[in-house]
Amino acid sequence: MWYEVHRFQENLDVLKIFLSELASREEEIITFGLKRVSDWESYKKAKPIIEEFEVEFLEVEELSKYIAKDIHEQIKKIKNESSIIDELTTISVQLSILTNKKPLSISGDVLNSFLLHIPYMSGIFKHRQLFSKEQISIHKTLVTLTRLKSLAKLLEKIYRKTSDLDNEIFKPSKIDSNALLEKLDSAVQALELNNSIAVHDKERLIEYIISAKVEISGEKPNWNNTLGALVIVATLLGGVAVAPQAYDNITQAIQHILGVSIEKHIPNMLPPPQGEQEDEGFGVETTIT
Repeated sequence: MWYEVHRFQENLDVLKIFLSELASREEEIITFGLKRVSDWESYKKAKPIIEEFEVEFLEVEELSKYIAKDIHEQIKKIKNESSIIDELTTISVQLSILTNKKPLSISGDVLNSFLLHIPYMSGIFKHRQLFSKEQISIHKTLVTLTRLKSLAKLLEKIYRKTSDLDNEIFKPSKIDSNALLEKLDSAVQALELNNSIAVHDKERLIEYIISAKVEISGEKPNWNNTLGALVIVATLLGGVAVAPQAYDNITQAIQHILGVSIEKHIPNMLPPPQGEQEDEGFGVETTIT
């Protein structure tokens, strides 16, 4: 859905601001320690975004599959070739460890400041680095985030344009909203009773379903948004095979919308039946990645 893609763009901007400050103040941090970073406003804003980056990135990648295949391929290529997820995870872990280290004493701060102004010692400081080049390059990470921002912006633009064609494709008067809401309620109940899916993943799935319910219950539902949310849930559940009742209710809801309201031919949006998809990294306690 467009607002998720839009939020992803905003989060990328926050990350870029933090990493730019980190790169520009690298010499200062090496000299006086990473403890200072924990007081930065940019770090406080970026920290929760870094922690959730992998989830949000994979959600946008999944959405792009149904909006623009060429953009999806570019996002997928960035994920595989840039190691952006590993890079941000490395930054997050190292900052978390180092910002909690015991800070320098006042005398240590003064000594480092003094050494920084001695030509030979200053050269030593300047050749030290926050992160090993083998692990991460902040500059390369910034370039990758900029590329992702451009693709996400284009993805949102395409999605909004597609949404404008809603009336040409759907005839909402043929959709039985009450029947749809019953199916979605049944799917939520089935998920709530399911103990095979990790709690945080279950909450994400239910959140998607509830967003679809809110849309359906509105005066002028956006059926593209509704379908987008339901297709994501069906896709995620389709590769798990541990919540068949929830999966069946969601796919029946999608089939109802497509079956009674489509005036023009559009590609099949449903994922393959359970058991026919490749496992996308689900464990014993199923975790949606």
